[in-house]
Amino acid sequence: MFDKVALVKRKAMEMAVSDGLEGFSVNKLAKACGISVATLYIYYRDKNDLITQIALEEGNEWAAFVLKDFNPELPFAEGLRMQWKNRAKHMNGEPGNHAFF
Repeated sequence: MFDKVALVKRKAMEMAVSDGLEGFSVNKLAKACGISVATLYIYYRDKNDLITQIALEEGNEWAAFVLKDFNPELPFAEGLRMQWKNRAKHMNGEPGNHAFF
C-alpha cells in the first residue's frame, strides 16, 4: 500500500536537511512526492504545522528509543551509559532523522 503520509514525512525531512527551512516549501515538497499541494493540506494546515508535527513525532520516537530498557534505579553512570548507547544506536540507524531533528 502506498503511504502518502510516510512519503511526505520522509521527503520533508530530506528537503529540510538539504535546503534548510528557508528553502523548504510545500510546493517543492508536493512536486517531490508526486502529489498535489491540496493533498498536503488534507494532512497539515500549513508549512509550520507540517514541520512541527514531524519534529514532535521524531522527538517522541527518539526519546522512547533513548529510554528503552532504562531503569531509574541503576547507578547514575550506568544509566547514562545505557542512554548514550541507545542514542548512538538510533543515530546510526536513522541518520537522516537526526540531521533533520
